[in-house]
Amino acid sequence: MAIYRIPAEGTPFTQGDIFTNVPYWRPHRKTREHAWPNIDQRGNVVLDLQTNSYAILATQTCDIARAKELLFVVATPANEVVAALETNPEHPVTEAEFRNWIVNNLHPRYHFFEQYIVEGRTIIPELVVNFRRPFTLRSEYVLEKLLPDGHRVLCLEEIYSAEFGNRFGQYFARVATDRNMQSIY
Repeated sequence: MAIYRIPAEGTPFTQGDIFTNVPYWRPHRKTREHAWPNIDQRGNVVLDLQTNSYAILATQTCDIARAKELLFVVATPANEVVAALETNPEHPVTEAEFRNWIVNNLHPRYHFFEQYIVEGRTIIPELVVNFRRPFTLRSEYVLEKLLPDGHRVLCLEEIYSAEFGNRFGQYFARVATDRNMQSIY
């Protein structure tokens, strides 16, 4: 069974649609340690324009038609994620660990998307979604700017869209327990 389908023109959005080159605004921070908004700004929020290579629509399909804002999560090519995890000073992750945890979707914070190649052309590389990096866009902006310009490159088939939505919901619905706890059953 295919995981992806190329969207036909004019088809409605669904949860799990994959977009490319999505611009959005994030509050500025000087360093990784500074909170958003930066406390030195004295009430003035400074925004930085961000553009990510890939973003995944996380709003549930049933809510998209009436939503005023659509929720997206950042998707990063897997080779960039592996490079960042390998150089993490607190807990470096090897490529083998990455393949065991993230590619198999065993880590609750990340979701893995396989690469998609059509006729020798890579539509998307291997992608890793970081659930900690969501952002919203006004629905009018998405419909007027991102859809006509061809930013939506792929859609997930319904079963994979449901899996993505379930993992996304589970990540934000989790309770403050250690993920290494043994089951009580």
